[in-house]
Amino acid sequence: MASFDLFAILIGTLLKLLLGYILLGILVIALTQIATGLSQAKGRFLKSELNRIIQEPTIVKRLYEHPIIYPFGDSPAYLKYEYFVMAMLDILNLSNSLDADENMEALTLKYPGNVFIKGIASLLAESKEISHRTDRTVSGVFPKLVKKWFRDLMYHASGKYARKIQFVVFAFSMLVVAALNVDTIQLFKSFNDYKVVAAAVDAIDKKLTAEKTVALITEEAKCSTAIGWDCCQRKRFGIPTVLGWIISTVLTAFAALVTFDYANKYLNMRN
Repeated sequence: MASFDLFAILIGTLLKLLLGYILLGILVIALTQIATGLSQAKGRFLKSELNRIIQEPTIVKRLYEHPIIYPFGDSPAYLKYEYFVMAMLDILNLSNSLDADENMEALTLKYPGNVFIKGIASLLAESKEISHRTDRTVSGVFPKLVKKWFRDLMYHASGKYARKIQFVVFAFSMLVVAALNVDTIQLFKSFNDYKVVAAAVDAIDKKLTAEKTVALITEEAKCSTAIGWDCCQRKRFGIPTVLGWIISTVLTAFAALVTFDYANKYLNMRN
């Protein structure tokens, strides 16, 4: 029976810790979303990736000034693939399949060595081959190939952005843990209330008065808390506290990332 009670206490403590870290993770996600929103981190990252991919600032500038893209703002955090294809093909004068070959040749001469232009040219050549083998037209195949290419590029860019956000989440987790003084080691102990129970037993053994017993238990309960700052925490601050902070930071960041992944999967949040 004693072993069963110990197991039940352990499970209860772990469940409390799990719930606590999920709540802290949600707080970290909220802070991260607010920070990235105010700083327009997503929009700036998207623009930097487009500059890296296209390798021609004038084309990127014209893309953001295009009537299809411009209404979304100077630094939109997200571009639909269809809008990018329509705007880019219009900027490069490749919307009309009748003079696409001539305009493509002019682009390769204007931007020699540009990998993005070479990629567009290869997609145009592939669409012509598909058109010869099937009944589909170049104007129907070419935009779809460009859309798929851009989708794959943005998928890779999303992975890079997610890795950057992980560092931000870890930084906010560290900040929250330090601000709230979330000590996992002390938190695990406090959930079991060993000191409070011991104080009650000690008070009974010593046959103290009810008033003194309550005061003793209250004092021990104050010093058994592991979240927040009080005189007891300040007195016992040291290497064990720092170690508890490190564990709390890792667990909070992990809870935040897992919670965000599930929210992204089931709520269709854009990363």
